[in-house]
Amino acid sequence: MLRRLAHPCHHRPHGTRAVALAVAGLALLLTAATSGAAAPAVPGPGAAPRTPSAAAPTTVVPDTPGSATPLSGYAVQSTAKVTDTAEAVSSPGYPATGWYPAGPRSTVLAALLAAGLYPDPFHSTGQKLIPTADFTVPWWYRSDLTLTDTTARTHLDLSGVISAADIYL
Repeated sequence: MLRRLAHPCHHRPHGTRAVALAVAGLALLLTAATSGAAAPAVPGPGAAPRTPSAAAPTTVVPDTPGSATPLSGYAVQSTAKVTDTAEAVSSPGYPATGWYPAGPRSTVLAALLAAGLYPDPFHSTGQKLIPTADFTVPWWYRSDLTLTDTTARTHLDLSGVISAADIYL
């Protein structure tokens, strides 16, 4: 969640700025979605996984003082599969080709289930078919932000991060 503070900061020039947010953490969990939207369907056994997303979502942060802007979502990928540096991954417009889409309050497992990588863990012994090795390394969460007014202060609220994370902005 991004909150635009009411007091402007006059240390930076006025204008639009693209910013990227990248988060990597061991066991990085974000709280489950509580919106009224239906959960994405999880394919049944034998269904082919969906192709991962090719870009991280972009959230536009308006210049309205006191406003709150939730992130529109993330692209997620295992650090075991990303060889780029944190500086590269957190750069605006980083090509997140092969990354998986995740909701703004999604866990890694929820994103991978929605992408069809694993069978329904709540059906029979489906949970045993999910490889635990995928979750022993940190995962990247990344999203692009566009600030419409860089003279105003913006507060980034990461209260959904439960455990530990390294934040790159």
